[in-house]
Amino acid sequence: MTDRIIINQAIRNLAENGSEDALRTLYLAYYARLRSFVDYYVLSDVEAEEAISDTFLSIWMNRDHLNEIDNFDTYIFKIAKYKAITSFRTGLKEKKRLPTNSDAGLHLNDVPESRTPESSIISAETVSRLDKALDSLPARCRLVFQMVRLDKLRYKTVAEILGLSVKTVENHVAHAVSRLRKALTEE
Repeated sequence: MTDRIIINQAIRNLAENGSEDALRTLYLAYYARLRSFVDYYVLSDVEAEEAISDTFLSIWMNRDHLNEIDNFDTYIFKIAKYKAITSFRTGLKEKKRLPTNSDAGLHLNDVPESRTPESSIISAETVSRLDKALDSLPARCRLVFQMVRLDKLRYKTVAEILGLSVKTVENHVAHAVSRLRKALTEE
């Protein structure tokens, strides 16, 4: 079975039967993607974990309405964004400090090697150059690239989640790809 079929079955099972196993399946399927997403919005690992926990708690509390959701990816990422922003605001009130971009790091080494067959061929030097190029991207551009290319979300879904136009998402991805291509061609 494909991942999408398993996820759809888990959503249906959670909505109809309140299955904790179904919630666990969704947690395992979405945790890594949500974690890298909420890192963009929060100050610390603790706040990120809290936002993700709150996201799944919200899904559990609203499980009776899951069958009414047209696009679960958009739904879960919007909840995570809201929870992360709430956690961030709470963190600011408690810590009285501003966020840094260092918490929103994205590295190619974070992508599981099984994602692409070519990843086993890429040298450590190439990965290092690409990581540097990704780190040099503006934070929003890096987040959009991650969601589209690494998390495999559609442009429209990313636009809805981040409150951007589809054209802006396209521009961010094009900019990121251009910078990565340039990093690969430089010696």
